[in-house]
Amino acid sequence: MDRLDDAQLIGLIARGHEWAFERLLRRYRQSLMRLLYALTADRALAEDLFQETFVTLVEKASSYQPTGSARHWVFTIARHKALNALSESHRRRARLLAFAGADASSGRTGANDSSARAANAELQAAFEAALGDLPPVVRACFVMQRFDRFSHAQVSRLLELPLGTVKTHIRRARDHLRRELRPFMD
Repeated sequence: MDRLDDAQLIGLIARGHEWAFERLLRRYRQSLMRLLYALTADRALAEDLFQETFVTLVEKASSYQPTGSARHWVFTIARHKALNALSESHRRRARLLAFAGADASSGRTGANDSSARAANAELQAAFEAALGDLPPVVRACFVMQRFDRFSHAQVSRLLELPLGTVKTHIRRARDHLRRELRPFMD
């Protein structure tokens, strides 16, 4: 059953197989949450949108046509959910640093912590803050390419942006991160 591809799982979901839904949900959890969080910069909203994505997936599974990539179809549903949520509310500008601050104790160093751990936590917080400074679409392009290993062309198709725009957004994100993280580089 681990050999089933995404399109086969979607077909099984359409026929009411709950185990197929759970398997697909696990496959996409991490990468979809990264995308949704990159677009919204709001962890709670990203979680809600992740759930809404899979509700929509179940509702539309029977109409899925496996002519294209199932992964693209799932990510397109998630992207539409995120962009609709952002257009409904302009207050979705929370910074990624809020995500790091969700567990306040993880960023603090105690007497037993090494200086390396403290430096790493400081770098992580600086990285998340710098990433949070980017506009959502720029942040999404960077996160999808860097962390989810999508090609530039795949990011272009998933976000429905011209390829040149995706490349520019990724270069802009890298340049911004280099500038902001320069104090941490030796």
